[in-house]
Amino acid sequence: MDTRDVVIIGGGTAGFLASQFASQRGGKVMLVEKEKVGGICPNWGCIPMCFMDHCVEVIRSVKEAAKDGINTGELSIDFARLMGEKDKVVRGVVTGMEARLQATGVEVVIGSAKLASPNQVEVTHDKGTKEIVQTDKIIIASGSVARRYDVPGAYGSGVLTNKELLNLKELPKSLAIIGRSVTALEQATIWTNLGCEVSLIARRPQMLPNEDEELAVYIRQALEDEGVRIYAGVDIERIDDGKEGKTVTISSEGVKKEVAAQFAVFALGQQPFLDELGLENADVTVTEGRIKTNERMETGVRGIYAAGDVTGEMMLASVAMIQGMVAGTNAMLTIAWCPGLSAPCRQWRQWASQRVRPEKEDLT
Repeated sequence: MDTRDVVIIGGGTAGFLASQFASQRGGKVMLVEKEKVGGICPNWGCIPMCFMDHCVEVIRSVKEAAKDGINTGELSIDFARLMGEKDKVVRGVVTGMEARLQATGVEVVIGSAKLASPNQVEVTHDKGTKEIVQTDKIIIASGSVARRYDVPGAYGSGVLTNKELLNLKELPKSLAIIGRSVTALEQATIWTNLGCEVSLIARRPQMLPNEDEELAVYIRQALEDEGVRIYAGVDIERIDDGKEGKTVTISSEGVKKEVAAQFAVFALGQQPFLDELGLENADVTVTEGRIKTNERMETGVRGIYAAGDVTGEMMLASVAMIQGMVAGTNAMLTIAWCPGLSAPCRQWRQWASQRVRPEKEDLT
């Protein structure tokens, strides 16, 4: 049976930093990633979204140039090339992360993993072979998945999340974006500027929950000025196939309406990914749909840590980075170092004690 000092489940932001800090402290580290190294941020989140935001800035500048006496001619968007450049940026970031893992001696396995016991991880390689790895410490950094409403048709063909939307090969004619989160509004801004007809559907009247109401009103007006159709404060009853692609049935005060679009898109934020991790095999407790940890990122089971979105904290790459650093460092403290708080852990404790976080963030 193979042995490792630390096995990390998930190669996203938290898992990447955890593996780095554990390896740099002398640990023999295995990192198991199911899809792509880097997880959401570089592949389907922060990095590609920043690139798309940049494209929108350029488009707006070109459109407004005539006001300043600069004639640029008719605006034309080569969507396939644009997405190809986006993919190049993503590949550059991910390749850099892979190189860093290799340079620090982290063993990367593409496949899935689940807990077999508090000190054993069952790893299934992408080719189907399985092995049991004995380990002193386990770090669960399985990340999160996009939330969807539990309505008929929510998982049907043509119903996308941010991940699938950023992988489209052709510019869609129309989108029905469901949500009022920052991501929902950002997507609405991007795709309407690319020339897509966008409808934004939300169950609550105010855009951007937990933000200043005046700001939310201003942003809503800005979106409407750009041509986004907004249906806020409505119930979403079902999603069906339609002539244009998909039809979202909404209702308000007993009046039903159908919103047609080529694709329906859920942009409701993320929820911790906990499926098929074998948590019950190690008695790791799930509370309110997330794995709770202490300030050292330890779960209720000695030697098992959790970091990143799976903890249900603020689902930001910056938070996942700190949590991964803390988990990776503390996992090695009890192996090669002396017990005690690491510098990253002290930073995390200070941040956690001062943070202001709503009890339950509602992005719907």
